[in-house]
Amino acid sequence: MAEKCSDVLYELYDALIESGRARSKIYNLVSKLFSEAELKLLGERPATWELINLVRNGVESGVIEIVDTKLCKKDVCINAEEFLRAVDEYYEAQGKKRKAMHRLEYCEL
Repeated sequence: MAEKCSDVLYELYDALIESGRARSKIYNLVSKLFSEAELKLLGERPATWELINLVRNGVESGVIEIVDTKLCKKDVCINAEEFLRAVDEYYEAQGKKRKAMHRLEYCEL
């Protein structure tokens, strides 16, 4: 027997909330390292993957340095573990969202 669509919708809703919270954490951390003008170059509301890549590219190019457990750009640092935890939470929520969307195709009303 197929599962109820209402149950799947609740799971999808929860995944969307988790994803939004993780995205907010990522944005708040990245916005400490980059100015508003630098972030605007990515667009009005940059995608989460763009924010993640901004940090990754910054580390690869040497603009952002890893010092102890921190990511630092000039005199400003953020906790690297907190950033990576937020990235992990975001991708975990994205996976839940994808699974719920798939299950929504086969649920019963």
